[in-house]
Amino acid sequence: MTTRKNHFAAVLGAALLGTFAFNLSAQGPDYNLVASVPFAFTAGSKTLPAGEYRIRPINAAVMEISGIDDPASRVAVNTFYAGGNSQQLKPAQLLFLRNGSSYYLYQVWRGGTALGYQILSPKNQQLPLYHAGAKKNEVVIYAKNNR
Repeated sequence: MTTRKNHFAAVLGAALLGTFAFNLSAQGPDYNLVASVPFAFTAGSKTLPAGEYRIRPINAAVMEISGIDDPASRVAVNTFYAGGNSQQLKPAQLLFLRNGSSYYLYQVWRGGTALGYQILSPKNQQLPLYHAGAKKNEVVIYAKNNR
């Protein structure tokens, strides 16, 4: 009887694990955005020139930003979930903070969902502080979702 219980527990555990893994992949970072950025900007630790960019997940915590016409314009950045209220669906967009003539990519929103990702800045990079009064320094570039 003990062997039968152990077998049942193993089968049940495998089924639950499979369901959990399926749910994670269904909610995972499945997007492929394209956006035309009309100014040079910093993403993570790299400054990229103006141009057309593809933004795609590498995994749940890292995204790649790569120039479509310039393969050297590529950077991988660490991210964390910055989702909002599930009732607030946002379009696909890149959010930049402007500080003088410098632009810093700080959020990427997938579009059609409330899923967004905050980009972690390197410790040596001082981003302009984001607070309620800083919205005037926010620049939005809309993107196209190419799944």
